[in-house]
Amino acid sequence: MSKEEKGKEGYNIRVLLDGDMATKFETVKNFYGLRKNADLLRLLVTLAYERITKANNQRNNHAAEKPK
Repeated sequence: MSKEEKGKEGYNIRVLLDGDMATKFETVKNFYGLRKNADLLRLLVTLAYERITKANNQRNNHAAEKPK
């Protein structure tokens, strides 16, 4: 069984963070005032998704502009 599985309802992700990465994770989690690790993961995915879609939209808008 893999550590990352795609089920009917979504993803089941298990990851071990230690050392510096664990410290960073806790710092980010505390910054956003979150108690659950899963909530931080959801937030980070959402923020990354918004950043990616915004960049793609800007790129598409610039490509659609016609030079004068």
